[in-house]
Order: sequence, then C-alpha cells, then structure tokens
Amino acid sequence: MAEAFGWFGFSILEEMDMEERVEKLEREVERLQERVRLLEKVVDTIRVVLIEHVEWELEEYERKIQGS
Repeated sequence: MAEAFGWFGFSILEEMDMEERVEKLEREVERLQERVRLLEKVVDTIRVVLIEHVEWELEEYERKIQGS
C-alpha cells in the first residue's frame, strides 16, 4: 500500500512517520537540554561549596600556624 502513495521508494506514509520521529526527537532534545541546565546548576553549587570549604580549611590552617 505504501507504494501507492509515492514514488522513488518514499511514500507519504513514510514521510508522516518521519515527521513523528522528528517531533519525538525534538522533544527529547528539549528534555535533555533541560537536564543539562539543571546539572550545570548542580555543578555550580558544588563548585561554590568546595571553594568555600577550601577557603575555610586554609583559614584554619593559617590559624594553627600562627598559634604555634
């Protein structure tokens, strides 16, 4: 039946199927982009916490050295 709708091995039914695939892929891309944005926020938060912790450790170390 597919051959009845088009030539060169590419039918209207196949085209419609391809459009559905493209739409699904576009939605998946959007979903993945949102996940990437959320992960970037997590990484930024971890970076800030680590920097603050290292600064605190350095201050503690400097206090110990000055107190010795």
